[in-house]
Amino acid sequence: MTASPPPVTLRRLLNRNLALTLLAGALVLVVVLGFFVERAYVRVLENHLAGQAQVAALRMADLQGATPGPTPARWAAEAKSLARHTGARITLIEATGRVLADSQESPAVMDNHAGRAEVAAALQGRTGISHRSSPTLGRDMLYVAVPVEGGPVAVLRLALSLAQVHQAVMGLGLLILAVTMGMGGLIFVAASYQIRRVTKPLEQVTDAAAVIAAGDLDREAPVSGPAEVQALARSVNHMSAALADRIGEISQSRDLLQAVLTSLPIGVLVFAPDGSLLDANPAAVQLLALDWPGSQGRHYAQGLRGSRLETMVADALAGSRSTLPHLTAPGQDEILLAATAVPGPATGVGAVLLVQDVTAAHRVEAMRRDLIANISHELRTPVTAIRGFAETLLGGALAEPQEARRFSGIILQEAKRLEALTQDMIDLARLQSDPDVLKPGRHDLATLAQEVVDRHQPKAQAGGIILELQAPPHVPAWFDRQRLDQVLTNLLNNSLQYTPRGGTITVTVEPGGGGGARLAVADTGPGIPPGHLPRIFERFYRVEAGRSRTTGGTGLGLAIVKHIVEAHGGRVRAESQFGRGTRIIVELPPQSS
Repeated sequence: MTASPPPVTLRRLLNRNLALTLLAGALVLVVVLGFFVERAYVRVLENHLAGQAQVAALRMADLQGATPGPTPARWAAEAKSLARHTGARITLIEATGRVLADSQESPAVMDNHAGRAEVAAALQGRTGISHRSSPTLGRDMLYVAVPVEGGPVAVLRLALSLAQVHQAVMGLGLLILAVTMGMGGLIFVAASYQIRRVTKPLEQVTDAAAVIAAGDLDREAPVSGPAEVQALARSVNHMSAALADRIGEISQSRDLLQAVLTSLPIGVLVFAPDGSLLDANPAAVQLLALDWPGSQGRHYAQGLRGSRLETMVADALAGSRSTLPHLTAPGQDEILLAATAVPGPATGVGAVLLVQDVTAAHRVEAMRRDLIANISHELRTPVTAIRGFAETLLGGALAEPQEARRFSGIILQEAKRLEALTQDMIDLARLQSDPDVLKPGRHDLATLAQEVVDRHQPKAQAGGIILELQAPPHVPAWFDRQRLDQVLTNLLNNSLQYTPRGGTITVTVEPGGGGGARLAVADTGPGIPPGHLPRIFERFYRVEAGRSRTTGGTGLGLAIVKHIVEAHGGRVRAESQFGRGTRIIVELPPQSS
């Protein structure tokens, strides 16, 4: 490929134009002066030849008046004599136009001259002057003819070659050109110096502007030269400072926006008008399982192929806004998304797609619906029983002491169950809403476990269940003693409900890492089916609903356990093999947690 020529600088352009102008001026001056000098020189020569012709005509008139008259030989001799004295060609012509004598040619070979302009004027009594090429000599000639009286010679003509005139004018023109070029050279040098004084500061401003445009905003243009160039330099420096401030603001805004987008839990994908992916924040990459940055620059159909998001982006690129409240993430059916696609012409992009993980929100909403349904159901059962038996008593059962006593016992049992349910719900609400509900301190977990186990031994013995504690003498830990008593009580009540006669319940206490502690309750009951295990800590969730209600459970025990443990900063988990028992493990963190 041919390299492009270097750019023409202002200094070079001005110098070139100045040189061309001076050269053209010199040539025009030489041509004009040469033209006028040549005309003036020829006019002087014409006057000079006319004067010489008049003098020669008087001599010819004297010769023609002498007796006897001159012979043709004498005329030829006179013509040559006059030619020597005047330095011009002499031609003697009769009134008929015939050449009588010539200082250079034989009259016999010369044409009749009556038709020559200068000769015709002389025959009319005037001085004739003419410029033309001589057919005899083949050169440009100046002819001057005057009338002669008193004889055969009627006209005397002088001819002088103009070649000498042209040579003289050419020499003068060369002299003028040399002088003009010399003066022009001096003018060029002086003007170039002035041009340099003007263009050098301008070049410095231009160089500074180029460096600034390349990104070096600390560069300043030197303020020098003419006032206009100084004003331009100040403007460039002001522009550079303003540009630096503006770029700083834009960079700060960009960094802030990038930080917001990076930390935003909502996924943001930006597409160009042609559908290619311009950018995506980490949340979008994670939610849509994008290959990033490999997906950058690819068409949206490649990354979202076959999903409803592809249609949404296509609609947004066409100018339509669309929203989907829930859809599964591409390739991740367990994740539920809400998506919005908006056109982006106002922002200079094609479309913007927003995706948000609403899995937890939908799960919470489902739990809320289940909670309301469960509360309604759990409350309806004891209330219905109390109302039914009360109506039975009022309907006449009071008259039968034995039935009245049995019905009153059932009403009391259902009332206690309703009281326990209400208290558990209050406990749960307090644990969730009040961060200061716990009053933790340094206590001995082994001692607390021994007290709770001793309190539940009579119930275990009555059910034919072996309840044992495995713990070292002392396990200090940081916890709320009353609330952890509630945790262990709920866990033991659950185990006692589900462990059959002859079974075993084992409470284990041991130190945890970093100053924490671990508490576990294991039973040999029926165990929990794998499908139910992840949900046993949900409120009102029962593996065997009928049996739980029969034994007086509220369905909130494990949910309370979970909230108390998490309020301590710990965690609780369940391990179970269906048909072989269940083990609930509570891990308490150190005080520093």
